[in-house]
Amino acid sequence: MLAVGCNKKNQSAETPAAPPPSTQPDASQPAPAAQPTAVNPAPAAAANTTNGLPDVRPLNGALMEWVMQNQRRPASFEEFAASANIRIPPLPPGKKYTLNGRGLISIVDR
Repeated sequence: MLAVGCNKKNQSAETPAAPPPSTQPDASQPAPAAQPTAVNPAPAAAANTTNGLPDVRPLNGALMEWVMQNQRRPASFEEFAASANIRIPPLPPGKKYTLNGRGLISIVDR
């Protein structure tokens, strides 16, 4: 009778299996510090290099998000600033933020 078998060799019997990589941290190495998460959802407006005033585009983006969440336009810039939970960049003396006729934020003289 013919005994035909598989020609595969049992590799586990011939060579020992390598131990699985350790998932435990090395006790001799300090654990990495946790990175704090950002609390401010909207970035601060960057200064415009041509006139030294903040760029209002990020503020207008935050305003559009505010309008979508509240389903209305704010009555004033102050209402938006008080409830938007974003950092409003300071302005130079004699300037103020306002909502223009198109409902967008602009910078005007006081």
